[in-house]
Amino acid sequence: MIRSSKTLLGLSLIACLAASQANACAISAWDAVGAAGSVGVVAADAVAVQGGNSRYSGSCSLKLAGPSKFVQNTIATPRSNYKARLYVRKEAGASGSEIFKATNAAGTTNLITVTFTGTTFSFNVLGAGAQPAAITVANPTAWYSVELEWSNAGQFRALVTGAGGVASAPSTANVATAETIGKARLGNTNA
Repeated sequence: MIRSSKTLLGLSLIACLAASQANACAISAWDAVGAAGSVGVVAADAVAVQGGNSRYSGSCSLKLAGPSKFVQNTIATPRSNYKARLYVRKEAGASGSEIFKATNAAGTTNLITVTFTGTTFSFNVLGAGAQPAAITVANPTAWYSVELEWSNAGQFRALVTGAGGVASAPSTANVATAETIGKARLGNTNA
């Protein structure tokens, strides 16, 4: 299993960079690309690291403002089992967005998508007999931890933990697909 520790901090979109990186305030651990004509993350986006952005913890954050900005992790060996944890905080007044997407290696098939409106986390999973239930949260501008577990011949599970450590009931679905996860995108993944 692979565990992704890359972090999303805000729907406007702030991505906290993993503290274990050699240069904790760099974007080098992510592929700096955008899909199909969208705007990829560039070094200039990291300027916001010093700008006092909201962050879940640590001293660094990366604010991804604008349409279709996201960071991407290309997985060298596509995975049939995948785990990820995201930290999300929607900024006041920001609209909802698809905040996470896991695709096949070619990037042509969405295997997992997570959308957050500020009050609802929705999950779409390829190969699910029935889609997982949405999870509703109380405070649209609080921090939330979203934990995802996926197996292409097993189960999808999502758990949202809110401010104060209150966890939702897990949202689950049975999954049956031959696809494997080759890319994970975090940010404003759907423009």
